[in-house]
Amino acid sequence: MSVVTCWEISIKLGLGKLKLEMPLGDLFAFERQAIGLLEISLDDVSAYARLDFPVQEHRDPFDRLLAVQARERGLKFVTADPVFMGYLPNDLLIIN
Repeated sequence: MSVVTCWEISIKLGLGKLKLEMPLGDLFAFERQAIGLLEISLDDVSAYARLDFPVQEHRDPFDRLLAVQARERGLKFVTADPVFMGYLPNDLLIIN
């Protein structure tokens, strides 16, 4: 899981736009869940600056940084949001 996702969850919780059924610390207990944490690197930041806007009305910085991380590392990206097709057409797994 990307630290970008954790950051966005924390912001939305703080703004009251998100409710969790568990404490935030439990959600972020990656070691117990055998999930690795993907940090933001300087290479990610540089790649973000070069990213085009394949979907012009989509400017969400969190989504765009997640797309950069997946693309730059050759990772599969799992989402329910089809807007990512513009960023990752070959490495995207859409779920319902």
